[in-house]
Amino acid sequence: MASRRASHLLAPQHSRRVSRGGVTFALHAISAQLSKRLAGLQRSTGFSRLSISARLILLVLGLALPLNLVIVGVIWDLFSRAEQVQRTSHLYGARSMAAAVDAELGKYVALAEALSRSPALLDDNLDAFGLEARRAFPAGEDTGALVSDAVGQQLLNPFA
Repeated sequence: MASRRASHLLAPQHSRRVSRGGVTFALHAISAQLSKRLAGLQRSTGFSRLSISARLILLVLGLALPLNLVIVGVIWDLFSRAEQVQRTSHLYGARSMAAAVDAELGKYVALAEALSRSPALLDDNLDAFGLEARRAFPAGEDTGALVSDAVGQQLLNPFA
């Protein structure tokens, strides 16, 4: 009768009214069943034959193994985050350098476009264009304007 009452109380109820005595009785029945099964499990595993030191070792291992797994997981996460931050930093540095190179090349492209419209170059006056090109490029740098014809023969080479 007790098991019928416990199963009746654990089944879904259509009404919301459950007495406190019935719930307490059901909890005691469940607790008794769990303790019987746990005792049977302890007997079948031989846990009761272990000494106190062996039980303590098992307890420490049971706690240390999951904690070590958590620590390894945290270290792995920190390592991957640090790697991602370093990758982002390198990407930022590369983009900054690319922007600086683009700006420098843009300066020389604008200078070359301005020199290509020079009246001295259009009149084939290479001596006057050479002076104009030397004034346009900054002094002391290894830059200059090389002029060649349609077949590739160099007409003006400041580096020669």
